Amino acid sequence: MKKMKSLMLLIATMLMLTVVFCMNASAAEWVEVPYNENAQYTFDEETAVMVIKGEGKLNGSYFSDVCPDHYAPEDDVFGCTCWKAFDEALDPFDTVPPGQDLAVKVKTLIIQEGVTSVDTRAFCYFKNLEVAILPQSLTEIPAGAFDGLKKLHTVVLSNSIAKIEHRAFNNCENLRNIYMADTLEKVEKTAFEGCDETVVRIPATAEIYEYTPPKEPWPDVPANVTVVPGTDSITVTWDKVDSDIDGYSVSYHTNVGGDRATIKTTETSCAFENLKSGARYTIYVQAYKKTEKRDYYSDSNRAWTATIPTKPDIVKLTQSANAIKLDWSGIINSERLSGFRLYENVGGKWTVKVNSIAKTSYTFENLKLGSSHTYAIRPYIKTISSGVVWGDYTIVTATTTATTVTSTPPATVTAKATSPTKGKINLTWNNVDSDIDGYRVYYKVGNGAYQIYKNYATAQNLTFSNLKSGTKYTFAVRAGIKTSGGIVWSGYNEAVVTVK
Repeated sequence: MKKMKSLMLLIATMLMLTVVFCMNASAAEWVEVPYNENAQYTFDEETAVMVIKGEGKLNGSYFSDVCPDHYAPEDDVFGCTCWKAFDEALDPFDTVPPGQDLAVKVKTLIIQEGVTSVDTRAFCYFKNLEVAILPQSLTEIPAGAFDGLKKLHTVVLSNSIAKIEHRAFNNCENLRNIYMADTLEKVEKTAFEGCDETVVRIPATAEIYEYTPPKEPWPDVPANVTVVPGTDSITVTWDKVDSDIDGYSVSYHTNVGGDRATIKTTETSCAFENLKSGARYTIYVQAYKKTEKRDYYSDSNRAWTATIPTKPDIVKLTQSANAIKLDWSGIINSERLSGFRLYENVGGKWTVKVNSIAKTSYTFENLKLGSSHTYAIRPYIKTISSGVVWGDYTIVTATTTATTVTSTPPATVTAKATSPTKGKINLTWNNVDSDIDGYRVYYKVGNGAYQIYKNYATAQNLTFSNLKSGTKYTFAVRAGIKTSGGIVWSGYNEAVVTVK
């Protein structure tokens, strides 16, 4: 009897609090709950109190799970809390509840009279909620409404509550103050799972029932999705679904500019037009079935592709006696380009000269004087579903200049290797009187081939250390003059020495 009096006192206290909070809320500025015609709320930052008022059903999913109907998995016992306008009003790839940031701030929730029902999982994002005060006009607590709220300790239920559904207060482990009147008719078996059974007392007159998920008409997933890219379009085809459906929903999204689009059709193909050249796209194909209750969508079958990249335009061609340099552009409209492939036409046959270069210039060297060369440049993008998507060729022909060498070779350079000591020798050479651009030093070990050691602008006195004792080394130095036809080299005299 004492416990009953305590509970009644608690209810009376909370009802008084309700009046106080509501009076305060009436002076505050009410904010419309998005996608609810008759719902509004106020929130006090200092007290962390939220008051909600409305007439009829409250779409609490603004503060909870947000997803289109067709993304609810078949085994989701809550169903999916969505609005019918969702297909058009909210992007199906956004899964963050728009009111979640506000929901996590609330510590006290008050729902005023007039609200007759709320959605499943309506308040599951109120992670810091401690007190919930519900109106007399509310007759049921839906599935998952307060699921997982570990800080919730007090709930004021009216004696008009007739039913508490599946996992409504699941894992509310600190729930200490809650009173259920004898007018409560049905409580689902897992409604208070994870709560303290010594505190949560269900009236003996209430029926304990077990939730059975309804059989829903989920369509089959469309198979064999194929995408064919164009320069500014993508054509999508797929196999016909055998199950009874009303049509297909085909969507794409891309990181380029955040573009997204959806086409609904009863055919097994469609095309997206006016796309961006060279951009990557992810395609989603689903089947859907309309019922009076809701629209049922299959899981997505995804495919990835890219539109054909814009072919590069040659903007600069540099020709010399033995080299051709190509500079190009044309990748501004081609997003996520993987690279280019360069071809050369040799004897009427195209051969790959350079593959997978992500830069926009390349130089072909050591070409013959006055020789003609034809090249082709082709951009490409690597994709998962479509493999490599190739752009068009840009073809260019260039000829090396016919300049001949007119300079007289410099005088022969004589090198001297002196002062051989243990592992060390000195190398010197004479300055050449003619106007030269520099010297190149060569060496070889034993009877091996010459190797280039280094280039110098002037004559040097070099010391070579860490040489192998008892080994013969040969040195040579050449002077060079740069010309339009290449470098003209002098002769050389060898300097042979055996290291001590």
